[in-house]
Amino acid sequence: RHSAETLVVVHAGGNDFLHALMLPPLLPLLLLDIVRCGARRALGLPRFKAASPPLLSFVGLSARWLALQLRLLVAALHRLGYRRVLVSGPVITPSLPLARTVVTLLMLGLVRPSFVDATLRDFGELLASTARDEVLPRLESRHDGMQLAFFDTPRCWSTPCWP
Repeated sequence: RHSAETLVVVHAGGNDFLHALMLPPLLPLLLLDIVRCGARRALGLPRFKAASPPLLSFVGLSARWLALQLRLLVAALHRLGYRRVLVSGPVITPSLPLARTVVTLLMLGLVRPSFVDATLRDFGELLASTARDEVLPRLESRHDGMQLAFFDTPRCWSTPCWP
């Protein structure tokens, strides 16, 4: 049973993205994304905008998959009468040893830790900003009476998210 005050917490975990690496085309796309992000930083180009990660990329496909899953989940919650939802962003951050290991291995160990940090920050921010800035505002306007909030977990780990 639930009431109008029931809060549903949805957490998009990093394990979901690690499992995606088992799909044949996604591992090479991840490698391509790592190289793209590194090249953009080396050339002084801005990061990809949240609304437009490359379509044929690990981050782009992951962002679109996350958006689809959130749309389906929020629609189901709305039908069931839930009105308050807190979405926790995907935890892709330099502080995760497994994420660091994946990037380092894909780059054959030839990159500095600062490269790995920057790459994981870029990936995490792209995925989080897609949910925060693109998906949730549209969902809230589509489902009358829904209150959707976003909790950016990686950002709160690196800087305080409270006053």
